[in-house]
Amino acid sequence: MSPPKPALETRPLLCPVMRECGGCPWMHRDLAVQHTHKLEALVEALTLANVSFPAPRLFAHGVSLGYRNRLRLRVDERGAAVFFNPNKLPTCAVLQPTLASAVAQLQGLGALGGLIGAKHLELRTGDDRRVALCVYAGAPLPEAARSELRRSVPADWIVGFAGDARMPSLRYYLEEKLGAGAAEPLSYLVPISSFVQVNSAVNRALVAQLRRLVRDSGLESFCDLFCGAGNFTLPLLADGLSGESIEVDAHAIRALAAAVAGGSARSGHHVARAADARLAIESLEPRELLLANPPRAGLKLHAGGAARFASRAARCLALCSCSPQSLARDLAQILPCGFDLRELLVFDMFPHTRHLETLAWLERR
Repeated sequence: MSPPKPALETRPLLCPVMRECGGCPWMHRDLAVQHTHKLEALVEALTLANVSFPAPRLFAHGVSLGYRNRLRLRVDERGAAVFFNPNKLPTCAVLQPTLASAVAQLQGLGALGGLIGAKHLELRTGDDRRVALCVYAGAPLPEAARSELRRSVPADWIVGFAGDARMPSLRYYLEEKLGAGAAEPLSYLVPISSFVQVNSAVNRALVAQLRRLVRDSGLESFCDLFCGAGNFTLPLLADGLSGESIEVDAHAIRALAAAVAGGSARSGHHVARAADARLAIESLEPRELLLANPPRAGLKLHAGGAARFASRAARCLALCSCSPQSLARDLAQILPCGFDLRELLVFDMFPHTRHLETLAWLERR
């Protein structure tokens, strides 16, 4: 007889609209209980997909409040930045303090002529606490509007416009600083319109675990699909591997190529290629490690696609996902192609929500 599930216990609310906001529906629940239910959701998805799996291990790093480093805002008809969720407060408990302050500053400016015609915005903070604002519009905003916006926001903010040929970047750290006098930790620059994990501390734990698995397996080559600006690629290169990295976002690929060319990581031969990772599988040269971190929808492999995808992994395959359902579906397709699921690592990337990040480590039989 299986033990009863723990109740979703409640604790005092941290802000008066927490229930109405809805962005963090588990905010009033104990973290240990949240973790239990996240693991149960992953186990259920894998079980329903008939996937055999080892016991998952959960990692929770950093803080559960004040962790989020980016936020999307809507632009209303007046040119004012407002939340998509009208119940959200600028004092949102999960925003990094620097980001929360930036949101309050931006909204305090009210209607901005430079934002008229924009659809939405994204505010970000780097790990060095710099603030960036990226503007998304259906058509390029005229230079007069851009100049007006730059004059309106704080002078030390980085401002960029999605769709431009060049995009400014923010810096993020990929490993923890070891202490006073230690070498500067590995970091990378991410264009402000490109993907970056919302929780830097948990992302560093994710990167560290991937590096451990690669090191323990003695791997020397990799292919990184959906590589972004190099969240996994740069640490693997720093560990002496060589390989290929593929990402559809041209800004991210240029940033990655510049980082490698600038000596951010020692490596053997490396190629960074701007392409749709799903369509590039046919042209891939087999590597010891095939690594993929697709969007929430997963790999979306079609008939015969799983065998072709798996054939590019000579020894190991690492699949990272923020959706238990798409992960379970993809694993159910890949495992019959000659792999065993050896480790299942879960990261609480999004505290107080139902979401989780999972790293599945597969090895050839």
